[in-house]
Amino acid sequence: MKLFLKEIMGQVKDRKGNTLNLESLRKIPLNNLECLYLFDFTKNQILYHKGFDSVFGYKGKGIDMDFIFDKYHPDDAPFIKNIVRGLVAQLVTITIPEFSNILTMSYRFKKADGTYARVVSNTVVYQTDDSDKMMNVLIKYTDISFTNKSEAVEWVVDSTYLDMDKIKTGVYGEGMTVFTDRELQVISEIFEGNPNVEIAAKLSISVHTVTTHRKNILFKSNCRDTKQLKVFCKRNGITTSSENQD
Repeated sequence: MKLFLKEIMGQVKDRKGNTLNLESLRKIPLNNLECLYLFDFTKNQILYHKGFDSVFGYKGKGIDMDFIFDKYHPDDAPFIKNIVRGLVAQLVTITIPEFSNILTMSYRFKKADGTYARVVSNTVVYQTDDSDKMMNVLIKYTDISFTNKSEAVEWVVDSTYLDMDKIKTGVYGEGMTVFTDRELQVISEIFEGNPNVEIAAKLSISVHTVTTHRKNILFKSNCRDTKQLKVFCKRNGITTSSENQD
């Protein structure tokens, strides 16, 4: 990601806009479950941040993009980074109004004590240049661990300005709607309502492997639950052994 952001800076470093007023950021009210940072693509750096101490336990001023990317859960990081790449690659080429909420994601973020919080991040275009081209974005984190224990990366892009399907292809690859044979077996068991322990026994794999398959299936389909997954499979003509028996 470091090289990618450096390349993006090369594309946007000459963009000029109004003088950035950080005082307005300082006045944004946050509770003890919220924090934020402002990332400037023209300078390739975080210009302002607050709340990381109260939410995640990180003290001091050492908050940069290396720090941010290092705190993603290892299972979530590849998907988050691909989503960000796809989003930013489009974002730097278009005109877009300031304060447009362009991306909402939910994933796991490492706290200072080594545990992971489930967070929702909202990315907003904070400042544009004189031609309405993006210069920097404001990203706000909210800790939702007390209401959401999911292990899947969930994300929504504002399709008003961005091509969601193009980003999906970059995240999941050209075969994003094609599951492996093993994943189809797991999907079949899921549709039958079987728990992970039973699926593991029937397929002669570990419960951890079943959990990983479930997560990957949701990643590929961008679904949140079994109900959405059934709709996804139906729309894309994907059949399982359990459906063939109906």
